[in-house]
Amino acid sequence: MQNQARLKVLKSREEHIRTVLEDGRKRLIDITRKESEYQEVLSQLIAQGLFQLLEKEVVVRCRQEDVGLVEKAIPSSVSQYQKATSKNVSVSVDKQTFLTNSCGGVELLANKGKIKCSNTLDSRLELIGHQLLPSVRVALFGRNPNRKYDE
Repeated sequence: MQNQARLKVLKSREEHIRTVLEDGRKRLIDITRKESEYQEVLSQLIAQGLFQLLEKEVVVRCRQEDVGLVEKAIPSSVSQYQKATSKNVSVSVDKQTFLTNSCGGVELLANKGKIKCSNTLDSRLELIGHQLLPSVRVALFGRNPNRKYDE
């Protein structure tokens, strides 16, 4: 019975953390509604993807409603990349295939789609969620008294 009670507590804690991350996802959707701020975020996401790929030709995939913003964001991303690396890059927007089930951001594809850099807001939230999970647990539930060592 004691083990079952512990399992219930752990399950409810994990559920609460999932709820917190889902609330974060909903707030990310709100950011995409502020066009000027979102365009700057897209520009930085594209630039970061270009630095990760270091390819000459890159295709950017985004949500269908973000195509105009991505096209506006590309020139500043390319100039930032060229200034830092002194390399030329050709960036185009994929207008055939769009991101679905995403709250925003971009995917960058190179080498005819063989190399993919996912810089969507969802993937970033998931990455941050995994990295910060221990500190989120401490913030929500306090320090575990049974732990002998902290990371």
